[in-house]
Formats: sequence, structure tokens, C-alpha cells
Amino acid sequence: MDVGQGVTSTSTSRSPRLSRFAIVLVILLVGMTLVALPASAAVSAVTWTQRNPAVSPPQREEASIAADTANATTVLFGGFENASSNFGDTWVWDGTTWEQQHPATSPPARLDAAMATDPVTGNVVLFGGGSPGFETFGDTWVWDGSTWTEQHPGMSPSPRRAAAIATDFASGRIVLFGGEAANGAVLDDTWTWDGSTWTEQHPATSPPARMFATMTGDPLNRDVVLFGGLSQGDYLTDTWTWDGATWIERHPVTNLGIRLGAKLATDSDTGAVVLFGGNNVSMFLAETWTWDGTDWTEQHPLASPPARVEQAMAADPSGGLVLFGGVTDAGLANDTWHLALTAADRADLRTGLVAPARVAPGSAMTEAVTITNAGPAPARRVTIALLLPAHVSITSTTGGPVRFGRLLLWQLAGLAPGRSQTFAVRCLVEAVSHAALVSIALGVSQTPDPTPRNNVALAFTRVD
Repeated sequence: MDVGQGVTSTSTSRSPRLSRFAIVLVILLVGMTLVALPASAAVSAVTWTQRNPAVSPPQREEASIAADTANATTVLFGGFENASSNFGDTWVWDGTTWEQQHPATSPPARLDAAMATDPVTGNVVLFGGGSPGFETFGDTWVWDGSTWTEQHPGMSPSPRRAAAIATDFASGRIVLFGGEAANGAVLDDTWTWDGSTWTEQHPATSPPARMFATMTGDPLNRDVVLFGGLSQGDYLTDTWTWDGATWIERHPVTNLGIRLGAKLATDSDTGAVVLFGGNNVSMFLAETWTWDGTDWTEQHPLASPPARVEQAMAADPSGGLVLFGGVTDAGLANDTWHLALTAADRADLRTGLVAPARVAPGSAMTEAVTITNAGPAPARRVTIALLLPAHVSITSTTGGPVRFGRLLLWQLAGLAPGRSQTFAVRCLVEAVSHAALVSIALGVSQTPDPTPRNNVALAFTRVD
């Protein structure tokens, strides 16, 4: 098909007309679908590599871990040592090795504390946890790269252990959900941390009460993902997302089934949400899964960490994910693994539409639709659709579109990263007055688009 910039006369034969209702319905449905689509975290390669640092933390499970993006390290704190004691030590991973820290102040030893990255400061926030003597903590601490500082917010969640916690990249807050209270009750409350205080949220919907759920932020879809957990002896297998205001239960095609003690984390390179390990009641698991906003996909790396539960896993600011320790079939572990993900080809298409703000009845007007590929990959088989408003008749076009009445379609075999293509349409406005003309443009391709919300553009023109 000719996609040049020459003017195409409208005297050529036209394709059959669609009804006005059909045209509007098709464009609006496609546009609304694209706007609602999650940003894909498509992964083309997954590689686990065991690291062998000269120094490592002692073996443990149920430790807390989070990325300290302000200092480009990953912080590990505490965990289960044996039936009579927990760890209270602090370690940092710099992408190559572990180094024990010796801060002037530190939280008391504990396991099952909730720990996440503050998206505003980049520092690490720790809340709650428990001890072998069944003491349950309700304190909040912040790690600034050199020491721990206890916070004294005006409001705070009740003491608890095994709560789920994650960074909400969209709202710039930390989200905490559920856990086990000091009296053994399983909780279902939602709290957010804004850097200085905790605020209880009261969403319209909420996951059932649970502890030992796993949760992480999803920067591509601008929400937080929660999976599984334990509730009064019941193993949970559901998936929920937090959008900053309420919880939404997801219904993925793939049900992960029971996998208590699995861990979620966000890959620092691709933004992909990754789940590893867990216990399906009969055995420990060594599976790696990714979440794309709508469904779970099992990955099949050539090598993987041994099957385990209750490992520490978090983003590695130097790239990828880092996994440490947990419980394997051989017992407590202190091995370190790095996960590297390669994102599948993605092309960020952006659609622009320009039309005059005002025109006189009976006059001519020109609309121009521009499709731009912001990359990083080439866009394959690009289609640009433009639905013109009522009360106009087309006099000429560029690029040789296929026409269905007021609907015009251009096709490109491909569009390279950083390149744009513009198509113009010359129209004659009917002799109407005080009318509002609305045009809709849409650009799509066969290459996955990480941000489909900017594929639709609208233009408004006033006739008077």
C-alpha cells in the first residue's frame, strides 16, 4: 500500500459505508480497550545465577529484605535462627557481595517483619514482626544507609507479624495489609505510610484476612500486587491489586494454586513482577512466575535456585533481583542468587491529532494525525485509524487510506524507533452553526506496547 505524502483525490471509488453507529462503536470499543489494557511486562529471557560472595549472612528464614535505592544497595534484616532466638543483624548487598553493618541503633531481633522501600526518600522502612517468645512488635524504623532510627508516628497499625508490605510507585507511599495480631487474630486492614505517619485506609473492597501473604509494587501497571497467604488454617490462592484507593480481586486464567511461603518482588531492570518458590503442602517449589497485569506466566530458566520457602527476595538496585536463604529440603540456607530478566520487544506508540479549534460554517478544514514510535523496538504492521466527525465531507487525503465512510485506515509495514508519520485529511464543513465536531484517532501495532493509554487522541472543533 502507498503510504507516501502525496494528495489522494476523493474521486476514486469508495469502500462500502458502515453505519454511523457501527463506526462509533468499533472505534470507541477499541479505544476503551486500549486505554484499559495493562502495561505488559512481557519477558523473553529469565536467567538465575548463583553468586558466591566471600562473605554471606548466616543461614536463616523469614528475614526481611528491601531495596535501599537511595544508597544503591539491598538491605537484609533479622530472620529466624532457631527455636529459641532470632537474628537482629543488618546486612547490605551491593550487587557483588554482602557486608554486615554495625549501626549505632537497631531494631530488636525479630522475624516476619514487614519491610519496603519508601518511594520518596529511597530509604527502607521496617514495621512490626515477632519473636520466638511470641512477642509481637508494632514499632516503625527507618534505615538511612548507616543506621536505624525508630519513628514515632501519631498513628500506627496495631502490633503484628507476617503482614504483607510493598512500595506503591503510583501514590508514592508504602502499603501494608493484614498479618497476625498479638492475640493470634488474623487481620484484614490496609495502612499506608507517607514518610512520617501511618494512615488506615477504608477501601470499598478488601481481600479476606490473611497472614504470610506476599506483595510487591507493579510500576508498569501503577498498582500493587498481592498473592496468597494463610487465614485461620485455610491456604489462599487468590490474586489482588491495590490501585491507591481500593482492592480489586483479579481472576487470572492461570491459577497458581497453593504456594505458601512464596515471595514476590519487582525486577529493577524491566519492572516485571516475579514470584518464586513456595510450598504446595506436599512439596517445596522451585518455579519462577511473572505477572503481566492480567495473568500469571511460568518462566522456564535453564537453572534455578533449589526449591524453597520463606526466602528473602527483593529488587537489586544494581540490576535484576537478589534472593537469599530460606528453607530448602536440606534445611536452612544462606545461598545467594541473582535473577536477570530480558524484556520482550516493546514499541511505545503515541498518537497525536491536530484540528482547528474553530471554523466557520461552509469552510474548509484540515486535520492531521501523527503516529510516533518512542521505542525501544521497531513497531511492526502499524495501523492508524481516524474517525472524522459528522457534518464534514472529505475532499482530499494523504497517504492513501482505506475508507469506510468517515472512518479512514492507514497501514505501515513498520515504524522505526524515534520515527513519526503524519497523515492529513482535508474536509469541507457543512453549513451548520453552533456545532461541536469531535474526531478520534487511534494507533496500534503488532509489537507489544508498554503504555497503550497514549495510543488514542481526540480533537475538538467548534463551528460558529
